[in-house]
Formats: sequence, structure tokens, C-alpha cells
Amino acid sequence: MIHPVEQPRQDTVTYQETGYTCTADVGKWEPTGPRKNLTFAPEVKAQLQPASDQVRTVVVGELWNHIGACLDRTPDAGVCSPGLNYEISLDGEGRINEIRELYAS
Repeated sequence: MIHPVEQPRQDTVTYQETGYTCTADVGKWEPTGPRKNLTFAPEVKAQLQPASDQVRTVVVGELWNHIGACLDRTPDAGVCSPGLNYEISLDGEGRINEIRELYAS
């Protein structure tokens, strides 16, 4: 689980790792630690999840633009997940080959 801190550029996303914290009535993913970079594999499965029961596969460029718009809180962002967290899978070379917006805080 990662929390992007900048709009992805070229083949790289700058992010913070996340940790799951629990309080008496709610749990949530929160960014922790220093900023790091990951690269994207040439073929990436990218998904947006604008609501808890919806998942939409998109081209990775659309996902990059969505992340940037949500970070900047621009009107064209559409629906952003409350926590701006993304679940990722890595290939054998440590590159992102799947990334999915997580509709949760």
C-alpha cells in the first residue's frame, strides 16, 4: 500500500509507505516514513475505484492524471478516494505491474 505525494511522471511515482492504524471505532491507512520512488513496469494494470463498490480499469496515464488532480484538489479530479492510498503489486524486478486505488481512508 502506498500514498503518492506527487503526480507520477514518466515511469516513476514518488510515494510514502503506509501503515494501518486503529482507533476505538475506525481503522485507516496513513502515510509513514520518508518519500521514496518506484518505477512502473512497461505493461501496468491500473484501476480506479471512485466508490466502494466500483472498480474501473484505465490506462496508466489516466491514473497518473487522476492522482495529480486529487493531490491538487482540482475540479477535474472527479471522485478521489478519501485516503489517497493505492494497493500495488510488483514484478520480479521491483517495478509496479498492478496499481489500484483503494476506496478507504
